[in-house]
Amino acid sequence: MTKSARTLRMLSAAALGGAAAFAGSGLASAEPIDIQPTTLACGSGIGEVFSQTTAENPVVEDGQIFYYIMDKGATGAQLAYVNLATGQVGVSPFALAPADTPWIGDLPVNLVQTTPGTVVSAVFGLVQNTEGETCVVLPGIDVTDLPAAPVEGD
Repeated sequence: MTKSARTLRMLSAAALGGAAAFAGSGLASAEPIDIQPTTLACGSGIGEVFSQTTAENPVVEDGQIFYYIMDKGATGAQLAYVNLATGQVGVSPFALAPADTPWIGDLPVNLVQTTPGTVVSAVFGLVQNTEGETCVVLPGIDVTDLPAAPVEGD
């Protein structure tokens, strides 16, 4: 299985499996990424980018960071990350969440699976937004401290 197919499968499982929990906790606990992307060559731009860990949304599992863009149907966004504690790196495309998923349906989403540590990520790409405009998206930056999973019995 290719890396992008595996990522899409993880995104779909997270979106479908946690639809009810996302609907209850979704926007209320979301945090915008630290520096929003800058768009060029399009009048409308793209929606704000958010990230969540298990601290903000219990549906997100330990070791995961869930990203989404508030721009229904937008395509082409990419996410690159590096875990400064381990050196783990990755690049993957955003995929559209299934349309019938409460509050997040048709939003571009991405799920990063990594180890505890400080994770620096960038959202960028050549994005077609909701209005059908093609935007050059200069990187938006997020810094997330991903805690270790709690030890059972503590």
